[in-house]
Amino acid sequence: MKSHKEVISAVLKKIQPSQEDVKRLLRIQKEILKKIKVSSAKPSVGGSGAKGTWLKDTHDIDIYVKFDYKKYAKKSDQLSDILQAQLKKSFDKLVRIHGSRDYFQTRYDGYTVEIVPILEIKNNKQAQNITDFSSFHVKYINARTSKKKSLANDIRLAKVFAKANRFYGAESHIKGLSGYAVELLVSHYLSFLNFVKTASKWKGTTIIGSKKTANLLNWAKKVSPLILVDPVQPDRNAAAALSKEQYGNIINTCKLFLKNPSEDLFELKPVDVKKLKKQGHLAVIRCIPITAKKDVAGAKALKAFEYLLSNSKQFEVVDSFFDYKDAEATFYIVTKKASLPAEYKHMGPPITNKKFLEAFAKANNGKISIDNKAKRYYIMKKTKNPEIKQHLKILLQDEEVTSRIKKVSILA
Repeated sequence: MKSHKEVISAVLKKIQPSQEDVKRLLRIQKEILKKIKVSSAKPSVGGSGAKGTWLKDTHDIDIYVKFDYKKYAKKSDQLSDILQAQLKKSFDKLVRIHGSRDYFQTRYDGYTVEIVPILEIKNNKQAQNITDFSSFHVKYINARTSKKKSLANDIRLAKVFAKANRFYGAESHIKGLSGYAVELLVSHYLSFLNFVKTASKWKGTTIIGSKKTANLLNWAKKVSPLILVDPVQPDRNAAAALSKEQYGNIINTCKLFLKNPSEDLFELKPVDVKKLKKQGHLAVIRCIPITAKKDVAGAKALKAFEYLLSNSKQFEVVDSFFDYKDAEATFYIVTKKASLPAEYKHMGPPITNKKFLEAFAKANNGKISIDNKAKRYYIMKKTKNPEIKQHLKILLQDEEVTSRIKKVSILA
């Protein structure tokens, strides 16, 4: 069995960008920056590209357009409109994506580019939108990686580890850790291995940062089992989106790596369909959500998935899995029953309730019976869509689904 360090070294060789990769990205970033010309605003590279923590074969670029605070402080709600007017002159197929402050997405030389308007602030009090803190995040992580050069690669390892084990992303359909939260954790523990060793011992609620500051957080920010005080915004829990299930997933995955270090734990595995089929009757549904924004699309798909589950309890759901990737969602639903009886008992009033008996009998043309065990009157009704596949097909036509999903297909 390979040691932890041997596995880490092998994984790094796969995910660390080469010098050619770096040169190409720098060239493309420079070209994009030159194309963005907005009065009293400065474009700059953001995200993992600015922090030097991006992964090999990643084709995403974040650009922050910093608007002069004095000139635009009172026009915070107009920044997106101002930026859009200028971007249209330089970029084709520009997509406006709605958020706390709208931002823009385009394609350039094989890269997906997101361009975000922010105010250039000097302190927390000047921020008028959550996105205004973005450049502060970059500065903080860069300050940490400049002190310890190996930290950038440790962050890369943690991101790949999180993605492979499906706890990367603070979106509502994932409820995991954001990229920034992963960066903060590794920066706090000073290496990927230290993070894994410590996380494997997390119990109950874990507080990282000042406990005094953590206690002052709004109650809603303390629901998460992990309270990660944001050093840039002390009144914020950077891990607020993390669910208890994902918290347990992190702990168990870290324990697994320590016990049996393997490169497999850094590779995203497809859903084990064979394993699901062994549990019962499997239905697989693939769909495309109605929206271009990744986190919103995922959330819409998750809502549709949950609607299917909540309305299929009569088939006894024994397992389910929600998978979302590249703007496409796949639902896996395993039920104990593949079909229901053609008829079922529709219970009426108790046999002691003579007041409602007459109305129940009249409504059902007198065709009522008595269930001696339940001590209730009942009628037999035909089961609508007794087959699970047909049942799901009909559910997929409900507004709760069609308002969120634009294209759907049942694969199995």
